[in-house]
Amino acid sequence: MAELCVFAGKGGVGKTTVSSAYAVRRAVQGKAARVLLISSDPAHSLSDLFEMKIGDRPTPVALPGGRSRLSLWQVNAEKEFRAFLGKYKEALLDTVESGTIFSRQEIEPLLDTALPGLAEISALLAVERALDSGKYDCIVLDTAPFGHTLRLLQLPQQFARFLDFLDIAGSRDQILAAHFGGKVESGPQRFLGEWRAVVDSLRQAISGEGRLFLVTTPEKFSLNESLRVAGELESSPLTGSVAAISCGMVDGRALLDLDYSEDSTAEVDLNVVGTAEGKLVEVQGTAEHGTFDRKQLDAMLDGGLGAIRQLVEMQKAVLA
Repeated sequence: MAELCVFAGKGGVGKTTVSSAYAVRRAVQGKAARVLLISSDPAHSLSDLFEMKIGDRPTPVALPGGRSRLSLWQVNAEKEFRAFLGKYKEALLDTVESGTIFSRQEIEPLLDTALPGLAEISALLAVERALDSGKYDCIVLDTAPFGHTLRLLQLPQQFARFLDFLDIAGSRDQILAAHFGGKVESGPQRFLGEWRAVVDSLRQAISGEGRLFLVTTPEKFSLNESLRVAGELESSPLTGSVAAISCGMVDGRALLDLDYSEDSTAEVDLNVVGTAEGKLVEVQGTAEHGTFDRKQLDAMLDGGLGAIRQLVEMQKAVLA
């Protein structure tokens, strides 16, 4: 997999200049290194810096010696997102409509609006496309100011939660058919596997061998902002691997990964998201048929975190 290098910082500190210099250096000095420099800032300035016209797809740059191992890409957020959504829109609408109380007519207008976080989503889609292409050894990402960067790095985890919701919505008809008879076409839900592959690829790129460069200036305000963001990134679970598991109390026993029959009779339903280091990211629990005590909660958490460590090892083995 290509190395991902993310340049982040306040507005006006020189992120584009520094990331561009880094990309050129990697392309010139690297041994046949193929480098892609992506700008995710809605206010693109790569074309001004390199004094050339750059389209909304990777554009080769002539380097000293006639070599052209560097490409530039100013991401068109709207176009990138619509192309991705257009491929899966029908399957997405079918899944949400069949598994929720919302109708297709209610959902479709939401997908046609300018969604919050469009620039960040599009930047990640561009990075994933570049990673998947196998054309580059190094991908350099010139980001928008700090707020955008933090949201960008958090998106894979948030997207994974959305996929969990879609997975549940899409499995409703299968569960009913399994218990009451009948057949259900699985076609509309096939896109979930493709979306999970996108999320896994981005998680590995960000949390694995990726590198983050904080660009700042000597001014106190800029330095303090960089230190604050560095602290947020250091404490973020996205700096390591993350996994999730369902837990529950069934007949007084703590069980993991409940199937339908266990889940329907569970006294307690608990979902745990955590890191390989045993730290919690999110816990959601409900007493379905009665209260539960601290000892039972600890039993479910201990079992869940132990399972998460195993899941992370399995993820690493599959992605290796």
